[in-house]
Amino acid sequence: MSREFDVIIAFALFHFGIFSTIFLIAISIFFLTYPYNLIVSTIGITAGLVLIYKGIKLGKSLKSS
Repeated sequence: MSREFDVIIAFALFHFGIFSTIFLIAISIFFLTYPYNLIVSTIGITAGLVLIYKGIKLGKSLKSS
């Protein structure tokens, strides 16, 4: 795999993490009732943080190499 492709993947992971977190929190606020909005927002925040972390980790490893 080329370095440019890895940079695009790191950039996409980071931003997909941000947008998916915002999207799932918005869905849980506007469309779901109590027990479900807590579950969906927790899953959204956790998944978003994992994707953001993986994007930053991949970006830092590309920067150091």
